[in-house]
Amino acid sequence: LHDALPILNRSDPIIQMLLRLASARLITTDEDKVEVAHEALIREWETLREWLNADREGLRLLDQLRRAARFWEQNGRRTADLYAGTRLNNALEWHQETTVQLSTRENEYLLSSKQHAQAEAAEKEAQHAREIAHQKELAKEQTKRAEEAGLAAQLLRRRRNFALALAIAGLALATVATLFFQRSRRMAEIALENGRSAQAQSLVALSSNLMPESDLTIEEGRFELSLLLLKQAVNFSKRGH
Repeated sequence: LHDALPILNRSDPIIQMLLRLASARLITTDEDKVEVAHEALIREWETLREWLNADREGLRLLDQLRRAARFWEQNGRRTADLYAGTRLNNALEWHQETTVQLSTRENEYLLSSKQHAQAEAAEKEAQHAREIAHQKELAKEQTKRAEEAGLAAQLLRRRRNFALALAIAGLALATVATLFFQRSRRMAEIALENGRSAQAQSLVALSSNLMPESDLTIEEGRFELSLLLLKQAVNFSKRGH
């Protein structure tokens, strides 16, 4: 404390009191803190005892902060030694409410802990956002694949329906062609029968013309020709049936 006097206000009553207590070895000083050396001082000094009892939790937090800041400084200011979680939240809340002035090292330690916690929270939030974006991309890709599969299935069904329609149309055309062929064949057969019948009737008529009107005027050659024509007419008639 004596080494710090050049930067302290010597006329401050508190500083003067601390100097007297330190000279009497009732308190000890260590860089940026003051500790009570004898419990008798606390027991006999009622005002000091009331101060300590009123802010016992704050003093505990302050002591922990000082120890943590000293350890952090001595080990190269590693991020692993910074406050985090509940301990950091308690220290920050106490620091906002207390009137205790922290040392430069303690302020730097508390600020570094806060900044590191904020950076970790921001990284977690960014990671969460990336995961959500990735999930959205996966969902979008799955939706796209499902739509493509649906379109492919729909196209396949259309092709199958078209092929089935072609098959039915082909079968219908084949049926119509078969019926048409059978009808044409039947009509040809009827025409052939009618032609034979007409030819037979012509032969019969010709034979009738060759028949003699009087048995006495028959010539032998004409009679034989009439018989031959009649025979031919009978043959045509049989073929027609």
